[in-house]
Amino acid sequence: MTGSVAAAEKAMLDALEALDDGWGRVRLAHLRVVGIGYHYGETLVTAHRKSGTTTIVPGTRE
Repeated sequence: MTGSVAAAEKAMLDALEALDDGWGRVRLAHLRVVGIGYHYGETLVTAHRKSGTTTIVPGTRE
């Protein structure tokens, strides 16, 4: 969790660098006022990694 989209994206990309294949997603999240946990909103950016190449895609990966 971070308040910075850029920091979240960098952390995701750094984690993907360690993999040959995988995907990551940066989502908007808000702490719930009532209850435990977070409410997740829109996906801001996703990235997928195949054969050591990372591709960044704005928006959702569902």
